[in-house]
Amino acid sequence: MTAHDKPEYSIDLSGVEISFSLLKITQIFREMRVGERLEIKGCDAETRTDIFKILPPSACRTVAGEEESPHRFLLVKAKSIKR
Repeated sequence: MTAHDKPEYSIDLSGVEISFSLLKITQIFREMRVGERLEIKGCDAETRTDIFKILPPSACRTVAGEEESPHRFLLVKAKSIKR
């Protein structure tokens, strides 16, 4: 990953309680501008499913995922979400 490819935000969920990690992701996502990227590391399949339950599908899109690493994926903010 080059400096140009580096996401604007990153969070590592390894060993973090699921409810806390979902809250933190929501907070980060609200701070992000449209087009910025959030890298999520240390994420199992259940947490990934929960992330997409709390973030509206139209608000983000996955740009990198399981093909690179099953425990890392990258989201791009597509539009703002309500507070």
